[in-house]
Amino acid sequence: MKHITLVLAVSSSFSGAAYAQNEMETITVTASRASGQAVPSLATQLVISRSDIALAQVESVPELLSRYAGIDVASNGGRGQTVSVFTRGASSDQTLVLINGLRLNTASSGGATWSTLSPELIERIEIVKGPRAAIWGSDAIGGVINIITREQIPGSVSVNAKYGTNNTQSYYLGTSFSHGDGATTLAITKENSDGYDVLKTSEPDEDGYDTFSVVLNGKQNISKALSLNWMLRTVEQDSEFDSTYLNESENKNREWNLGGDYHWAIAGVTNTTTVNVGSSRDTGESYGNGREKANSDLFETRRDQLSVVNTSRFDEGLTLVMGTDQYNEKMVSNTAFSQDRRRVEGYFGHGLYAGDKITVELALRYDDVENIDGETTYNASFGYKITDDIQLSVAKGTGFKAPTFNDLYYPYGGNPNLISETSDTEAVNLQYNKNAVTLGLSFYNTDIDNLIEWAPDTNNIWQPRNIATADISGVDVQASYAGWGGTHTLNYGYLDAIDKVTNTRLVRRAKNQFSYQFTASFRDTDVLLNYEYKGDREDQGAVLDSYQIVDVSVEHHLTDTFSAKLKLHNLFNESYETVLNYQNLERAVYVSVNYRM
Repeated sequence: MKHITLVLAVSSSFSGAAYAQNEMETITVTASRASGQAVPSLATQLVISRSDIALAQVESVPELLSRYAGIDVASNGGRGQTVSVFTRGASSDQTLVLINGLRLNTASSGGATWSTLSPELIERIEIVKGPRAAIWGSDAIGGVINIITREQIPGSVSVNAKYGTNNTQSYYLGTSFSHGDGATTLAITKENSDGYDVLKTSEPDEDGYDTFSVVLNGKQNISKALSLNWMLRTVEQDSEFDSTYLNESENKNREWNLGGDYHWAIAGVTNTTTVNVGSSRDTGESYGNGREKANSDLFETRRDQLSVVNTSRFDEGLTLVMGTDQYNEKMVSNTAFSQDRRRVEGYFGHGLYAGDKITVELALRYDDVENIDGETTYNASFGYKITDDIQLSVAKGTGFKAPTFNDLYYPYGGNPNLISETSDTEAVNLQYNKNAVTLGLSFYNTDIDNLIEWAPDTNNIWQPRNIATADISGVDVQASYAGWGGTHTLNYGYLDAIDKVTNTRLVRRAKNQFSYQFTASFRDTDVLLNYEYKGDREDQGAVLDSYQIVDVSVEHHLTDTFSAKLKLHNLFNESYETVLNYQNLERAVYVSVNYRM
């Protein structure tokens, strides 16, 4: 029997140092893919702004994401280590991760390389929770996380230097220059740390990282009708980790994107046509523990992408978005895959109607993945504004995830007969927002079929097969209040994620999570207090204990251009694991100085 999902989305937006969490009312490209138009979407959305990231002073993007309802993180240690991000209980490779609209999920494992993402180089993070395959295609079962690269005001210069526990050092240099009716931002980071021993059962050594990143981000208005944008990101990271066979790795990321928006009108209909071409490279090379670098394990994803999207705005609140995504994927490895490339084509239409009381969304998409059956997905939502402050909506959506190259063609057990994993989600949404108070509640359910699982066949040969199913239901609660000396934000999440074959909990997901953030400004000082509780979770037959962590972040503005920051992480020195036997960072202290002109 299908369960109806009730989602109460929270919308809050505060200025200054406030810890903004913009849901539902926030209009983003990620939710609808509409360009050049202010299009309200019924999708459950969250936007983490540049000011939020700066005040939080987090060491990694997953550390920041874990503070929000519906998002959980399992880490093999701190920054530089493997991380899984679960959105509403879906696996880490069932959340689509983008950078400026370019896919980051690898073609080998299916997940994103979170360790190479520097928080200093991010302008904002747009998150859509729930299935969005009808808009974005494969991988968007749990949701979509779109990371937008850093932008600065033309003529500005920013310099940051940070030092902290485990000889952690971080340096940022950013500037922006104008060119006619446009501007380009150049941002550079150098980050390194001695790290700490992440695995309790092997190699008592420090597992550190060294990362160098550059982002070039720009826009140019050619005319009133035509504008161009571009992005280039390059990252090189060396990291150490604990494993039986390997203990060092080199990761390289390269992405570029060139896009253009053209505004035009016909018969009273205003249009924006957006064209984006881009390419991404994700290279991971692991070696060590007696293995020469020449005998390393190499896995590289190469993806060339093209998207064309047209947004048409009609009278009476009707918007129609139509587009196509085309990309070629190639695997480069020193392991001989029987197939190492494929082409993916997706075509979608998304209609939105917003009236005084009623909002309707309908999206339909077809994806053709080479050598795999095509998939048709949809999203349908209906919203009704009960009062000026309360909106009720119902939603239903489907999603899919195509098998990875490892699943299909890995020479030591790949299965070319696999089909895509598929999902079915229902939702009912309710939103309340009045004066200084916002309140939200979410009940959701997702059934996932044809999950790929490695298991032995009748001849005891291990292969991935479409044999697993999952039933995921949960509750997200969010509330915020601007008053009592600052802004108070609460997040609570309950997750019941069950493997329907074995009737056991899906691993590494906490059943309960709660967080509280308090932000305030006192004259020249901004303060953020963050409290997180994560319930127990299971991994490899063991139950990992619940834990609580407290972070305090302070920024004091010495002058208009200089400020000093202090971050106390895990204030009470909690020892905890989110992956069996892998330790997370205990108490840590970071200080930084910042110059802005």
